[in-house]
Amino acid sequence: MTGYFLEPNFYPGRRIRRCVHVRDDGKPDTSATDSHLNLWFKDEGRTGTGGGRPFSYLQPEDPAMADSSRLNDRSRLRRQMRTRRRALTPAQRSAAALAVVESVARERLFINARHIAFYLPNDGELDLRPLLAHALALGKRCYLPVLSVPFHNHLWFLPYRENDRLLANRFGIPEPGANKMRGARKPWGLDLILTPLVAFDHSGNRLGMGGGFYDRTLGFLHRRRHWRKPRLLGTAYTFQEVDALPLEPWDVPLDGVITDQGLRLLGERRDGA
Repeated sequence: MTGYFLEPNFYPGRRIRRCVHVRDDGKPDTSATDSHLNLWFKDEGRTGTGGGRPFSYLQPEDPAMADSSRLNDRSRLRRQMRTRRRALTPAQRSAAALAVVESVARERLFINARHIAFYLPNDGELDLRPLLAHALALGKRCYLPVLSVPFHNHLWFLPYRENDRLLANRFGIPEPGANKMRGARKPWGLDLILTPLVAFDHSGNRLGMGGGFYDRTLGFLHRRRHWRKPRLLGTAYTFQEVDALPLEPWDVPLDGVITDQGLRLLGERRDGA
């Protein structure tokens, strides 16, 4: 690629005698994560000679381009993590589920929680059913999320007991029937919410499946400076951790994450709890 740019320090009314010659160096920079051009700028004076100086990354000026790049990064990460998750064997999934029970059952956050929202696994997600059974045996009030179209695609949390009849929602995920609506609990009435995720980072940021159901439902937390409940714990396999996630304004951060290696608190502890 070639082109010419006017000298940046020219003055109006003066004749332009110099320009900058641009060419693609043809060497992709594998350290760059964004789609920028790697260019060399060469000063062409009167004699046509001059040294070149690199101008590494040409940032997109259009904000829409940056937004598109960020969304593409999130989509690409979702595909990668979902593929790795689905590749796990049944034995690996079972071992991880039992490891969660052994570690989380001893944690203060779990022991002190009376009202806990779980989920049923889908698309290779970490299976919390053994932990759910343990919570029910301890007499805790357990809930499952229900997708609610009339209420702007927010989640309702309906009570669940062992052997309750479940119905598949529009994504094929089992959830309690409409007859349980009387026992529905608002998210701020829960002590602990265990949320599935596709990826997370050490700051407590969460990447979901892209539907935005949990972020919409928990959006009220953005209006709170501090809160004690619900405590938000993501659940994932250890390999789903990344260095840093591309974020959106509506993302709701986690207090911690439960993995097959135990519970780890992330980011800043709220209210010192």
